[in-house]
Amino acid sequence: MSRSLPSEITEALDDPVFTPLFAVELDFESGETVVQSGSFIVGGTYTIVSVGTTDFTLIGAVNNNVGTSFSATGIGTGTGTASRSNVLRLWTGFGDLNFNGFTWTGSGTLLSISSIGETTDIVAKGAILTLSSVPSEVISLAIGVPYQGRPCKIYFGVSESSMTEIFSGYMDQMNIQESSDMSVVELTVENKLVDLERSRVARYTTAYQKSKYPNDNGLAFVEDLQDRQITWGSKVTGNWANRLSIVQFS
Repeated sequence: MSRSLPSEITEALDDPVFTPLFAVELDFESGETVVQSGSFIVGGTYTIVSVGTTDFTLIGAVNNNVGTSFSATGIGTGTGTASRSNVLRLWTGFGDLNFNGFTWTGSGTLLSISSIGETTDIVAKGAILTLSSVPSEVISLAIGVPYQGRPCKIYFGVSESSMTEIFSGYMDQMNIQESSDMSVVELTVENKLVDLERSRVARYTTAYQKSKYPNDNGLAFVEDLQDRQITWGSKVTGNWANRLSIVQFS
């Protein structure tokens, strides 16, 4: 599988001195989660849903208007609520990066990505994402989120306008190396081509057939036929004569 890179990237690769940029998108769960004030995570990005008795300007918001997004500087107090996106977007620079219609949080040198190989063959090659100096209070959040099998995308470029998707797959295994104050999180991601290696089990039963086609009765009598003794040439009578007349083969 091959990809074509924008001319801006190919020209930069000829320069002996250039700064590669990587961006990572981890979709832990579709949609958004509404969080009650008092449960905000410091550093998390939220959007005000209801104000209630909460003063959001005390925890990072520029105002208390519904729809205002902010990066939480505290856990909050009062009855207000805010929504948190379940998609984590990081990039290997400093500050915010506006790309693809979203804001990506700069992780500087704390985020590293292993080499991503591609071949002309249809081979599922994965990658390893490493995030260093993770506060210990965030580790419990990482462990509690059902991440396995969730989508992951990796982008590469030399500027905001040149960012190109170079990897698409799924989160697989997370390894955490804890210390007294900071930890290192290592996440293995698998290429989406790994789906080709998974077996697809299909059974010739009416239950399996109806799970795909609810109104299909083509396998309705298969289970009874498995142990049914049929003497060829004899006359079929009774209930089985009525059953067999129902099944029509064209």
